[in-house]
Amino acid sequence: MEECVSLINEHGRFLQEGMSLAQYKIDNIQTFMPKKPVGRPSSKSIYQWMDYLVSELGSKNKAANYASDFPGLDAIKPASLLREYRKYRKAKGEG
Repeated sequence: MEECVSLINEHGRFLQEGMSLAQYKIDNIQTFMPKKPVGRPSSKSIYQWMDYLVSELGSKNKAANYASDFPGLDAIKPASLLREYRKYRKAKGEG
């Protein structure tokens, strides 16, 4: 009998705890889920290499032409490479 009474009391505590936790119910779970990155991953290594090429070749145009003709890279037009390199430098704070 005592065991039955203790089980009923324990059940009542679990119900109270469940009710107190119910107030923290999340209505919109999407607000707590991290967002996935969108678009292509950006590789900064080509722009770091462009920094080196500019210091060695003396101009951004020469560096872009050299990097765009490099066989290990995908075909990138020099104008596109210069534009993306300019964005990289601006984001880096070096204009």
